[in-house]
Amino acid sequence: MSTTIVPAGSDPAHFAERVWRAGAAVIGLLAITAVALVYLVAIFAAEFIVLIPIAILGLGGAIVLFQYPTANLIVLLASVIFALNFEPGFQLPEILFGLYYSAFMLFWCGRTLLDPKRSFITSTIDVVLAGFIFYVTASFALTVLYGGDLRAALSEWVALSFLGLYFPVRELCRDHRNGSKMVVWIIIGIGVFVAVRNLYAYAARLENAEHLYQIVTGRVMLNDNVLMVASVAALVVLLFAERKRNRLLSLLLFLFIFASLIFTQSRTFWVAFVFGVGVVFLIVEARYKRRVIILMGAGVVSFLAAGVLFFGDMLGLILGALVDRMATIGSAAESDISLRSRGYEALAALEHIRSNPILGHGVGVSFEFFDIIEKVVKERTFIHNAYVSLLYRFGMIGLVLMGTFWFLAIKRSVRVARAASSRRMARTGGLIAAVTLIAFTLSANASNPFFLMDALFMFGVLTGLGSGTFERWDSEVAARAA
Repeated sequence: MSTTIVPAGSDPAHFAERVWRAGAAVIGLLAITAVALVYLVAIFAAEFIVLIPIAILGLGGAIVLFQYPTANLIVLLASVIFALNFEPGFQLPEILFGLYYSAFMLFWCGRTLLDPKRSFITSTIDVVLAGFIFYVTASFALTVLYGGDLRAALSEWVALSFLGLYFPVRELCRDHRNGSKMVVWIIIGIGVFVAVRNLYAYAARLENAEHLYQIVTGRVMLNDNVLMVASVAALVVLLFAERKRNRLLSLLLFLFIFASLIFTQSRTFWVAFVFGVGVVFLIVEARYKRRVIILMGAGVVSFLAAGVLFFGDMLGLILGALVDRMATIGSAAESDISLRSRGYEALAALEHIRSNPILGHGVGVSFEFFDIIEKVVKERTFIHNAYVSLLYRFGMIGLVLMGTFWFLAIKRSVRVARAASSRRMARTGGLIAAVTLIAFTLSANASNPFFLMDALFMFGVLTGLGSGTFERWDSEVAARAA
């Protein structure tokens, strides 16, 4: 009679015991920390003592939520709406979301490392992204070398860390049958939230306008990249919807989000959206190509009808301003001083890149350029052109790593979007990821998606959606073949 020896690392009982011990240690440390914090608050900040019961309730809810990984990830993705603002300084909702995100990623990484059946790295694209994140972290050495601002460097690193969402989102879409569907609807839901907030702010500006120019030039530019992504997502869902009820709901969502995108007056993301619609037209089958044309025509008519209903006499002025804005797209490179200023900014950064084109300068290192708008020399770390920004901060190493990751994510997304054998929701998720990631290649010339948190959040979610959907489809194909 033979005896099978099970390695300790793969024994489920041994694994559960290790997890229990680690969890008990963490809970004990948290309990000691909580008691210490209560004591310090009572002594030095008694006015905040009322917040302690709220914190305890929140911690209790978090402990329950963290026992359900799928629900935890969904709540995390949806709760980004509390951090989507550009108010100066750090707001309490942003801080809480940042803490939640950090706790989630630490928990997810620990769970993955402790489980012998799970792994961060399962394919080439994972290796490339892990390499990029590692290099971004190592670039702090360059920050010190070039005398960069460590606080700015930390802020940039935290924003870039949202690319790490790729890993749990990919896992959800790969392992859960409805994972892609959940992620798609979260993206649309975030878009609806941003649209409601922006349109409310836009209506408030029109109501408070005292002069004609305030109506003509009124715009709300918050999270325009999020609205572009959500508009594409709603359009693709509408494109593949078969039931009349689903088509009506998808149409209303698309029109609402798309209207908010138009009112941002962001030419960069107008062009990106139109470019994305062109990509949709190229990828989908012939019967869906006709739908794309019909839907865009219906969208324009519905937008005008809603404009008459909600804006009345002001619609003519608003449409005139939008048409004038659209008319400048072709000549923006020559006539738009804002776009020309970004060109001077990129040229100034390229001059600095020559000093270290391979390694870059690291995060948080500023450079000087002449602002042709304000006629002064400015110093800052932000560069509007994403490719120049990557090259300046991380050199050719960072640019090649990110470019490779971006390309592989698009390639995977396009494959599942074009596959006749994939399920409808898989094709939907793959097409949304492919179109938006391709659209970002265009908008990245004037709006950097690798600096601000909202764009990096979307980039991490979209690449995870496309890659995870592809891996699930690929495993299904292999299973059918077997």
